[in-house]
Amino acid sequence: MIIQPIEWIRVICCLYDVPFLEYGEHWMKYGALAKPVMQSGSFFEVVQSNITYGQLYGNLWQIENGRIFQIGGLFLFGMIAGRLSLFKNIPQSISLWKKITLWSALLFIPLNVARMVYPDIAQGNKALLMPLDIAIPSICNFLFMGLLVGCFILLWYDKGNGYKFQRLFIPFGKMSLTNYITQSIIGITLFYGFGFNLYKSTGATACLFIAIIIFVVLLAASNLWLKKHRQGPLEWIWKKLTWIDFKNNKI
Repeated sequence: MIIQPIEWIRVICCLYDVPFLEYGEHWMKYGALAKPVMQSGSFFEVVQSNITYGQLYGNLWQIENGRIFQIGGLFLFGMIAGRLSLFKNIPQSISLWKKITLWSALLFIPLNVARMVYPDIAQGNKALLMPLDIAIPSICNFLFMGLLVGCFILLWYDKGNGYKFQRLFIPFGKMSLTNYITQSIIGITLFYGFGFNLYKSTGATACLFIAIIIFVVLLAASNLWLKKHRQGPLEWIWKKLTWIDFKNNKI
């Protein structure tokens, strides 16, 4: 799923002039409807947009940009990592993470080179460029993720219980769902038209600083919350919903 098999089939069809279903831009017409609402609509207009053509915009974009395969592949890798006990400090997992880190680094280099040169090779052939724009970056991103995660885990195992800079992130991770929803609410408030409308005046650098500030605030809040509670509020709700006993009507 990570290598995007449909896109490679599409590439082969293109090279041999075999007709293939055209896709890649169907989401744009719904995006054109959703964008002005996000920029200047009221809160209720944004909600209405999100549950109508906003859904078509977001989901068609995911389908036409390879995210369905990518997300599915990542879920499966997570399941396998759990079954193989890859996050336990045991010789087997350490050995496997060393291999993952090494191969991720070795494979990333030629694929990243290919990522830079294939636009010139395709010579503006849109039918060929679109599947390549999905498949090759998807694989590169996965390999780079494998490299980063592998390095992080091997450093953690090397210290036994992680280095201090790694342990810093534990509270944030324990409340990841709560922090994810909270930072989304903060972002909407800051950037959407019905909020502070900052999308008009903030560039990449300003957004980076805003993101760092939000992270630091949420990290501090997570530390304070976990001093009195075992888990975040949304994590508690999610856990209760996971273990609902329908037969006895108990949560």
